[in-house]
Amino acid sequence: MEESFITGISDMSTFTEWWESHLPSSIIIYCLKGKAQMLLQFREYTITEGQIAIISPDMFPTFVSRSEDFNVTFCLMKRNFAEETLYGISKTLYDNIYSSPIVNGGENVSIWFDTLKYISDNYSGYQYRLNIIENVVKNIYIVYLNLWQQQYENADVKLDYNRPEQLCMKFYDLIFDHFKEHRDTRFYAEQLCISQNYLAMITRQVCNESPKDAINRMVVLELKYQIKNTTLTAEQIASALNFPDASYMHRYFKKHTGKSISQYRKDYNRNGSD
Repeated sequence: MEESFITGISDMSTFTEWWESHLPSSIIIYCLKGKAQMLLQFREYTITEGQIAIISPDMFPTFVSRSEDFNVTFCLMKRNFAEETLYGISKTLYDNIYSSPIVNGGENVSIWFDTLKYISDNYSGYQYRLNIIENVVKNIYIVYLNLWQQQYENADVKLDYNRPEQLCMKFYDLIFDHFKEHRDTRFYAEQLCISQNYLAMITRQVCNESPKDAINRMVVLELKYQIKNTTLTAEQIASALNFPDASYMHRYFKKHTGKSISQYRKDYNRNGSD
């Protein structure tokens, strides 16, 4: 199975080519030394020693300049791995990342990255290796969220988004709140007071996916979460997510993941997240 994540230490000298070859992926960067200028969503940021940057797949990162001693430890994750790992964390996390993606970390944060790299390098072949890595990555994001709140919560953080970007952010917030009851794009377009065609156009332009893909992705994330973390029966999960019945839910899951629910559960119990 292809690895769901990559971790290591780098000077990021070949970052753009490397990043583009791994899309769509999320990446966490912790600066060990030096400093660099980065473009994230076409806005310029400086990252220096002890700071953390969290980069989502649609932020189009580029290093503009780097000091000679610039060095980072990083964790690059497949989009599915990152989304499953972070599912259940406050949805404000993503708003925070897009508004101010870099926070001051310090030595306490470096311990988490050291732990992540140690597990990655030394736990090869362990049955629950990916489960352990999931938990470490999730803790890094929680630490990031706490640091963000300490540093920016009372600051006047201005989000310079154009109207399509603002609508997309509202659309994803609406999905988060209503995906269990509504899986039709018409509902979300009506809530945003725009046409379904316009919603489809802006989500493809801004987020590189259709509205239906975004809704289905959230439903699948919830299904995977329920399968991994609860003892609910298929009938109970189907009822909670407003599927007509368990049989329909099974077909839906296989259509969007390529696996049956039983196979996904078996693979997860054997290997961790896929």
